[in-house]
This record gives sequence, structure tokens and C-alpha cells, in this order.
Amino acid sequence: NLLVSNWHSYNVSVLEIKPDSFPYAKVISTIPVPSIPRGIAIDDKNYKSYVAIMGGASVTVINNWVWQKQDDLPVASNPRHIVIDSNSRLYVSYNRLAKIACIEAATGKTLFTASTNAQPRTIILSKNQQFLFVTCYSSDKVDIFKINDNSFTKIYSLECKGSPVGVDIYEDNEKLEAWVCTYTNGAINILTFKKK
Repeated sequence: NLLVSNWHSYNVSVLEIKPDSFPYAKVISTIPVPSIPRGIAIDDKNYKSYVAIMGGASVTVINNWVWQKQDDLPVASNPRHIVIDSNSRLYVSYNRLAKIACIEAATGKTLFTASTNAQPRTIILSKNQQFLFVTCYSSDKVDIFKINDNSFTKIYSLECKGSPVGVDIYEDNEKLEAWVCTYTNGAINILTFKKK
């Protein structure tokens, strides 16, 4: 399945993928949400999806068995992107507040937060789930945090001109690369780190 957040339609589309026959996908559910949806994190282990409601102060919980809204978890204002780790902890970027947070998925309780540079947008976890990369749009920075048991530690704040907005990670045994796309200069910046 493919989930799509439809910003100004205030809903999430669920498509069933059929790669071997045309059409290659069809909409099987349209789930209303309270305001502008943005990032989506999928928890295959617990059959739930979590949608950051950027136009408000909540995370919508979707039941993946029936593709229906289950709940709205109250969170801080303007959540933009969301990812989930193997322990069902959610990580959220708060665009307007310039913060990231670790949240307990089952309850919505904020476990810990940290300040970022201005307008944190897309976030991604490293493969070992020990580091969180955060693109900071209006400050032209990529912040990198070490994830501790009960806190974040900022270890880098790297310049990345052109309003960084998206990030993905490539890793092998020797290095980790953050591939960062920018909004205003049409470039992809590659930040490389050697593994010790």
C-alpha cells in the first residue's frame, strides 16, 4: 500500500499497489484528518500509521487493518515530519517551534525534546537508529542529533545552502552519507561521515 497526505484536501489517500497490471494502483480508502496533513510514519509491527497534522497540533493515528482513523494524539504546534523507530517511539519535527521531539506512540506523551535551527523540515533516522538528521529550511543547516535513552545531543550543525528540505541516507560498512535536496538552488548536497 501507498499512503499519500493531501495537504489542502485535509485527507490521506490509501492506494493498493498492483505493480504487474495497469492501473498500477487504485485508491481503496480516503481518510479525513483535522487539518493540513504532512509527514507519515508507518508502524508495520502494530498495523498503524501516524500522520503529522502540520496545520494544527496533533498526530492522526490510522488503523492499517481497516484503513480508518483511530485517534488524534495532541502534540505541540505545527508538526511537519514524523518517523518511527523499532521501539515504537515517534520522532517529530516542529516547523514553527524549531524543535524536535521523541514521543511515545501508544499515548502521545512527549518523552524529550531539543531545539533545532529555524524551520526543521524532513527528518530521518540512521540505520542503527542512534542518529537523527534534520533539515532546517530557512537557516540553511542540517542538524544531526545523537539519540540517547532520554535526550538528544546535537553533534553537528552543518551549512547546507539553498533551503534544505528533504533528506535520505545511504550507509555501508565504512561511511554514512546524507543526501539533502534543496528547495531554491535545485541541488543535492551529499554530507559524508566515516564510521569509526
